[in-house]
Amino acid sequence: MAQQKPIHAFLIKLSYFILTVYFFLYSTTVTGSILQSKIVLLGSVGLMIIAFIMNRSWNIYRNVVLYAMVMIMLLTEVFYIVVEKNSFSDFDNILLYGLIFVIAMDAVEVTALIKISMYTKLAMSVMTLLLFSMHMIKEVVIQRGTDFRHSFGFYHPNSFGYMVMCLTMEYLFLYLKKTNWMILSAITLFNVFIYYLTAARTSFICTMIVILAAFLTRYTPVLKKKAVKFGLLALIPVMFFLSVFLPLTYTPQINLYIVLDRLFSTRLQMGHYYIDHYGSFFGRPFPSVLTIPVPRFTMLLDSAYLRLLIQSGWPIFITVFIGIFYKCSQWAKKDKILEVSIILALLAYSFFERTTNNLFLCASLLILFASNEASSFLSYKAWTKIQPFFGRQKETVKNN
Repeated sequence: MAQQKPIHAFLIKLSYFILTVYFFLYSTTVTGSILQSKIVLLGSVGLMIIAFIMNRSWNIYRNVVLYAMVMIMLLTEVFYIVVEKNSFSDFDNILLYGLIFVIAMDAVEVTALIKISMYTKLAMSVMTLLLFSMHMIKEVVIQRGTDFRHSFGFYHPNSFGYMVMCLTMEYLFLYLKKTNWMILSAITLFNVFIYYLTAARTSFICTMIVILAAFLTRYTPVLKKKAVKFGLLALIPVMFFLSVFLPLTYTPQINLYIVLDRLFSTRLQMGHYYIDHYGSFFGRPFPSVLTIPVPRFTMLLDSAYLRLLIQSGWPIFITVFIGIFYKCSQWAKKDKILEVSIILALLAYSFFERTTNNLFLCASLLILFASNEASSFLSYKAWTKIQPFFGRQKETVKNN
């Protein structure tokens, strides 16, 4: 039994590493690699399940919310497989794999997993740029007005920007205390340079938000003020509400919606179509991309909010909102504003992209599930004893 904990941690870290590589390759123009095989994906999920079984320290009450979410998603998929003769592989199950991983990882240190993800993505990014420079993989060039956006071997210019955003957030989370203003300035200039190459606006803006928060956290007490923390937390329900309200009420005859739809690159229009045709209370699993038969065109649901709502349903959507809000409020009470800022930046990014639902690439999501937060929103007791968000916490002192 004493040896099972190291083996459990090894299997969890191995599965996380493999899935980071797997999903990273799909963010590039690399094709036909054996590492992109479904066997690799299913094998990694199998490693999670084996680690979960070997751990033998199951605590349903500690992860009651996650167990409930996984069961709802699995039962919904089984229903559509039976009724509409789909197969499990027809659905986009990235969120489901992530939830299974969080349950299986148990007490494995989150910072260790984030380091694995960061250094793996960094090495893979360098490899991608080298392969592109040697003309072994192609790039995608997209014209926006008179400007040309380059991907440098990544699947899309936005994919390159997204990867740099993830790396920046993960580095600041891990090493901010060891980082001075010169390093922060260098990181800022590097992100400006990447934006100049890719014109990936959303990832650049979100990264700048986190870098600014890092500067303020490191050198000023301004983010620790109660009014500032209240304002930051208030953004969470606002973003969740607008993410659903705008596409749900989208009307092409109203000028405001026309302007907003252009701002969101037709995402309101696409979101409205998905909600109207595929929305249901408990969700409706579907592939990454839908091909609409009449008229024939391909429609991609980019918003992570709407993908969560339509695929997983209202119960899970509301649960995710409550969980994120509760976790951020706990951080705010402990003056962990960088963590709050990272989650807020990812929520803002989620309006425009769906990749924030992948915790194997977006490792910053793992901070929501840090095992040292015993009173996290995942536990049964946390849901029955939620304290006021800015109330004073009782400190427990243990005598040695």
